[in-house]
Amino acid sequence: WDNGPGIAAEHQQKIFQEFVQLANPERDRAKGLGLGLAIVDRSARLLGHTVRLRSTPGKGTMFAVDIARGERGSMEPVQAAQLPLIAEQFPGLCVAIVDDDKASVDAMAGLLEQWQCRVVGAESAAKLVEQLRTLGVVPDLLISDYRLRGSRTGIEAIEQVRAALRTAVPAVLITGDTAPDRLIEAHASRLELLHKPVASEQLKHLLRLLPQRSNGVSAGAASPPPRGGGEGACTP
Repeated sequence: WDNGPGIAAEHQQKIFQEFVQLANPERDRAKGLGLGLAIVDRSARLLGHTVRLRSTPGKGTMFAVDIARGERGSMEPVQAAQLPLIAEQFPGLCVAIVDDDKASVDAMAGLLEQWQCRVVGAESAAKLVEQLRTLGVVPDLLISDYRLRGSRTGIEAIEQVRAALRTAVPAVLITGDTAPDRLIEAHASRLELLHKPVASEQLKHLLRLLPQRSNGVSAGAASPPPRGGGEGACTP
């Protein structure tokens, strides 16, 4: 339950659609992504549950998920030896990220830096190109979120970076969008496509396929450069 502004009857079905935010027409990522209710609704339907909504404009909203009572079952404990090992590292591999959500850049950079990658991130293609030119590097991999601010797409961002660097940098699109027309557009771009939440093994598999370039960093380098404000630096 909440005591917020409430949701008018004509919008109560619309809010379960992906990337719909009634109070965020400017698509400010600081106010969220508009995926929460879509994920809840889809997950509930996959599990055979029902999501109920009651709302009164000016008074607030109630969401509820009805779940059947289950019975306690037995589970065999997972032995440590059964768990997959993620051990390899990619020292010196330079990865560039375009995403207008700082938290997403930080999360992706943190994962990549655990694998000894060098990372540079920016909220737009133009800012990323500016940083790469300042550093004097061409990344080994470019990762872009599909939906960017200003109705721009990751496909456009990747094309812009490649054109500015005059190099067909290997690139990956990341999306949480499952709308058929969006997926058709993404697949038509012939770019690698990963869906949110990105599994670490999926990303690591793509890194394994890249030709290893040191970018001036010795293979024994272990610690990534410091980052500030969600941005890292690939070493030239």
